[in-house]
Amino acid sequence: MPALQPPAGQGAGQAGRRITSQRRDHTHKLSRALVKRYARLAFEDLNMAGLARSRLARSIHDASWRLLVDLTTYKAKSAGAVVQRLDPRGTARTCPLAARWR
Repeated sequence: MPALQPPAGQGAGQAGRRITSQRRDHTHKLSRALVKRYARLAFEDLNMAGLARSRLARSIHDASWRLLVDLTTYKAKSAGAVVQRLDPRGTARTCPLAARWR
């Protein structure tokens, strides 16, 4: 498999900044859409430091999870929405109320 090359005319640093900018822009738009659509939001309060040392480290850093939570919390304050951070233990279970919507 050939190595990924930056677009013509861009060095590796410039391409990295472009990707970072795109990721931040997408996260801003997503957080705004979430706050606009929902009055109450809940995020798992994940141990990011622990996950960053696991085999999922690259995916965790690429996902910008902390940035999404922080931006959504910030935007929710001005919009009058509520953001909660929940303990992740037991969140994989199906909620009885959600089960009836299937």
